[in-house]
Amino acid sequence: AQWNRQPPRLMMVNHTRMLQSVLPEDQHAFERVIVDIRTDIGEWLWLNVLTRVDVLEAVESLANYFLLRNGKFSLALIREIERLKISRLTAHAGPSFMLRGQDLNLALLRASFGTSAQQDPHLTRLRFAMPTGPVRPLLPSLAAGSPSASASAQQLDTPFATVILGTQLQLTYTAPWPLDLVLRPAELTAYGALFACLSALRHTHTRVYQCWSALSNAQRARRRWTRLGEGGGTHADLAARGRLLCCAWGIVRDMGWFLDCVLGYVMTDVIDVEFARFS
Repeated sequence: AQWNRQPPRLMMVNHTRMLQSVLPEDQHAFERVIVDIRTDIGEWLWLNVLTRVDVLEAVESLANYFLLRNGKFSLALIREIERLKISRLTAHAGPSFMLRGQDLNLALLRASFGTSAQQDPHLTRLRFAMPTGPVRPLLPSLAAGSPSASASAQQLDTPFATVILGTQLQLTYTAPWPLDLVLRPAELTAYGALFACLSALRHTHTRVYQCWSALSNAQRARRRWTRLGEGGGTHADLAARGRLLCCAWGIVRDMGWFLDCVLGYVMTDVIDVEFARFS
């Protein structure tokens, strides 16, 4: 990056005139001038300071972690959060039996072990935020007072943000300078909403296949005692058990097939295609 360059003097003069032409009391006009100045500075940085390598690395990291293009890491992260939920939220008491934001940030690092994300420096820019506060076992979140209006609006904007943890969970990205002038909070919020939706799909997909494995293990254990049948009882009981088994297996099979189709379409035909076009 060419750090020795400075914005041209003419640009600074124009920005000064723009600021002098409005009063801070006129909030609408003042904010419009600020947005115009920010856009001019961002375009100048894009042409003179930001390098193509910096931009491509940032786009690649956002796609890997927010759009789940790093599939091995995203699956490991979901499993790590599930492990944390079991270990921290099934205890009875104690200060250690509480799920905080720093625990989830450590889960990010643990999930990266054995994946390509382990050596990725952009991983340190990711953080989990819990707007409603820490979570205790079988108790509401430790929020100070009632949730604010902004938090409620944010919850409506991201309807999938509670799927993984059961409470509001947001993945944030700390963009370094000067990328923070290009990746503004609105763009990062959109990436966070996409992560919430995609991770909810992946989480549900994983749970469905865990259910399939549980049904299979239970069936094999039952066969040790019932052999080829479904256990004792009358013919009506046997028929009812058979119908229940077929219904259970059919529901799980249909759910797995549906989620396979949805994830395959979203990840391949939407995200991969649009990412390649954008790159």
